Amino acid sequence: MPEADKMDREALAAACQAVPLFPLPTSVLLPNTIMPLHVFEERYRHLVGDALETEHKLIGVPLLAEGWERDYAHQPPVHQIAGVGRIVHHEQLSDGRFNIALLGVGRIHIDRELETGFLYRTAQATLLDDRGTASGLAMHLQQLRMLLAQLIMLHPRLQPELGRFIEPPTSPVLVDALAHLVFPDPEQRQRYIEEDRIAVRADMVLEGLAGVIARSSRDVPEA
Repeated sequence: MPEADKMDREALAAACQAVPLFPLPTSVLLPNTIMPLHVFEERYRHLVGDALETEHKLIGVPLLAEGWERDYAHQPPVHQIAGVGRIVHHEQLSDGRFNIALLGVGRIHIDRELETGFLYRTAQATLLDDRGTASGLAMHLQQLRMLLAQLIMLHPRLQPELGRFIEPPTSPVLVDALAHLVFPDPEQRQRYIEEDRIAVRADMVLEGLAGVIARSSRDVPEA
């Protein structure tokens, strides 16, 4: 599982005072997860190129809000709570397009957009703190691992993918990684990222994982 806490938090918060925005219609970047992106629009090719020249290589990834289709070419509405990611891999193609991978390093609140003259949007954002501690998640993590073991028993072929989640780390990284797996719907992911209480996010993942197991149980043929 990726670890998103390698950056100094003060430096991350300072960098978010002017962070480029890459709004997406169906994707939400969660902390501690990887998002691959194929970048082809001219404005976002400029964004990636400029981000790669900065120290922290950060990009904010807000989800486009309802009605974005009417103004996509300019400044469509976005959700104010978003994930912020660091470019951890990039490949520039011969025609200027990029393939990149973003590692989610936190959650931000978009306070206001800045006038920069760039082709892409830039915002002043506040880095959001989580409420609660990793030590308060012990029971949630135990329950999550029990549910994962049940799912693997139902579908042994998932062992290579899910077995790694059974062992430590005992931290919110596990919760975010499982949220990435059990919440495919962007609206679900947006509700998850807007919740600042770690324990409540863990409860959301427990409920989602329990639903996956319930649906899987119905699909398993009787012996």
